Amino acid sequence: MERKLLVWLAVLLIFCICDRPIMAEKPMIDKEYYDLIGKVEQYQNAKNYTKVIEFCKRAIQLNPDIGLAYSHLGQSYLGLDRNQEAVMAFERAKQLQPDMLMIDTFLGMAYAFSGRYQEGVGALKQAILKNTKSSLDYQMLGFCFVKLKRYKDALEASRQAIRLDPDNASAHYYLGISYLALGKKGEALGEYKMLMNLDPKAADKLFKFIYP
Repeated sequence: MERKLLVWLAVLLIFCICDRPIMAEKPMIDKEYYDLIGKVEQYQNAKNYTKVIEFCKRAIQLNPDIGLAYSHLGQSYLGLDRNQEAVMAFERAKQLQPDMLMIDTFLGMAYAFSGRYQEGVGALKQAILKNTKSSLDYQMLGFCFVKLKRYKDALEASRQAIRLDPDNASAHYYLGISYLALGKKGEALGEYKMLMNLDPKAADKLFKFIYP
């Protein structure tokens, strides 16, 4: 699954949970800040990340002590593959509001896409402690474990992601890679067959690992 699509799915998940999703508890927000966040969400829905960044920065200038704008800022940086900037934005959001909804998920993704896989594991484990039902968290955890060559851990994380969402193509892919690394070619082929229906491009990629 492409990284930008993964980020967008995470954002959609947030908007499905509640109306103002990211804040665990709302600090006092004046009308101007609230209006700016409304613009942010409008442009985020349109995937216009440049505009999101512009309005986030205006909101942060207005009130730098609220984590909401930093989280939206980080999501847009992720969408633009500006991963180090995303890490800094999410770290600031978490510092200001540690219990913000999905902040550990986003921080884990930013760490992972920045190549900071061990830190990604830590953040994603924190996310799972808060919500054990997120296939995305386990999927990203599996990704980090694959990058760290901790294939047995990757197996466990990817399997749990699939238990929660049997159609999670990325989790099937990481599971196949892990099986292959552990010498279980037959099981890797099983994941390839699953991927043929779920994500043919990922299936082709896995097939090239199985038969280089």
